[in-house]
Parts: sequence; C-alpha cells; structure tokens
Amino acid sequence: MQKHAHSDPVPEACNGSDVVSLDHVNIMTSRFDETLGFFVDAIGLLRGATPDGDEGNPNAAWLYAGEVAVVHLVRREVPGTDMADACALDHIAFRCMDMAAMEARLNRHGVRFERRIFPDYGVRQLVVRDPNNIMVELSF
Repeated sequence: MQKHAHSDPVPEACNGSDVVSLDHVNIMTSRFDETLGFFVDAIGLLRGATPDGDEGNPNAAWLYAGEVAVVHLVRREVPGTDMADACALDHIAFRCMDMAAMEARLNRHGVRFERRIFPDYGVRQLVVRDPNNIMVELSF
C-alpha cells in the first residue's frame, strides 16, 4: 500500500460542514510492539507503508483500514518514568474542505493556529490545540 490517509478524496457535499471526516489518530507509546500487535492482531488493521514508503520501520507504523491509514503509531522512549504513556494520544486529524474559511472561523473564535505545508504529499494543515492541550490537525 502506498497511499496514506492524506491522499483520500474529499467528498464534494459535506452537509454544510467544513470538516469532512476524521483522518487518523496518532499514538506515541513506549509500548510500541505491544500496541502494534493489539491493533494488527486483535483489531485487524493492516500494517502498510508510512509516507516515506517504509513498511518495516521499527519506530513507526501506519495501520490501515482498507486504503486509509487510520492509526499512526510512533515509538516513544521516555527513560526513568512510569508515566511514559500518560499522554499516548498525540493528536487528532480531520479532513477539511476550505482552508481560508477554517482560518476565518478559528480567528473569529480567538483560536491560535500554525500553518503547515507538505508539498511532497499535497497536504496543507492548520494545527491547533484543544482546551485539553491535545493537538488537532486540520488537513486540506
């Protein structure tokens, strides 16, 4: 599989919402092998290529449901703490329709954002933090 979550087509009709769908969940964990086994064996997701085309990376795995990489799993080593996985959920990502409209909406609500551009993947993002300090990627 060479596709990753950001290459999925965006439906034209979205019931008036600028958010189209949940794109993926990113989990950073010191229990990488255990977590990978859980999602592949117990849940039934398939390990596929990361955006750089690496299917055997020992520190990252993109787990697919069909053609969509719905879980991005990243190894995190935090020596000297029992709280390594206290914040395993790194971010939530949504597919969105109109970047300019979303920027205006965030500005209206006083939400600070960072713009990110990934030309090699055809992805543009606005990145915000929710009230719980969870990163939210809005991908266009």
